[in-house]
Amino acid sequence: MRQKFEKFMQGRYGIDHFSRFLLVGALVCILLSGLLRASALNYVSWILLIWMYYRMFSKNIRKRCEEERMYMDTKEKVVRFCKGDKSVISDSKTHKIYRCPHCRQKIRVPRGKGKIEITCPSCRSKFIKRT
Repeated sequence: MRQKFEKFMQGRYGIDHFSRFLLVGALVCILLSGLLRASALNYVSWILLIWMYYRMFSKNIRKRCEEERMYMDTKEKVVRFCKGDKSVISDSKTHKIYRCPHCRQKIRVPRGKGKIEITCPSCRSKFIKRT
């Protein structure tokens, strides 16, 4: 039986990070639909499970790799955004963050210095802001 399953899965994509994410999302929807008595979440969980199985048994490996890459890029952006917010929140009492009007570079300056001229380290443009 095991050999038959291995032969069936040859050339198929299998499970990856995105498929695991879909599975966890489906399980969360199932739990929430049981707690909240919301049938719409039950339908969402079925859609996520069907999508996961479709990806797992697909033979179009190039397309599934593209989807996985897009998922990993999006996940990395979300993680980077969440980590970046922690440092901004912890420094918010002592520093202020401005963006350069020319190159959009973030610049951190100390608070309480009054009106100062800020020089962008990347494009060397100067602008005046109040801290």
